Amino acid sequence: MVLFYTLLLALSEHIGFNLAYLIAAIATVMLIASFIKAITKDLKSALLLGSILGTFYLFIYVLMQLRDYSLIAGTIGIFIILAILMRVSTKINWYQFDNNHADQ
Repeated sequence: MVLFYTLLLALSEHIGFNLAYLIAAIATVMLIASFIKAITKDLKSALLLGSILGTFYLFIYVLMQLRDYSLIAGTIGIFIILAILMRVSTKINWYQFDNNHADQ
């Protein structure tokens, strides 16, 4: 997350906030999704968690545009996103990835 905000800050000084936010969000989501793919060897999990993270960055951008209602909308929205992420992560058999490395 720190890398996202640092990238956003560095880019926004040169190309404007909206484009910098888009580039930083896409780059961060792609980095994390590719890392998940490399660890799990499962494209479906990487795409799912990447799309959830992408939704999170989109949500944060929308929140910044709301101003007056950002605290209430943000708190409720992040709660819902976290609940979805927690629910999805319980369906992943994390031990299967450990077994794949032991077999190789």
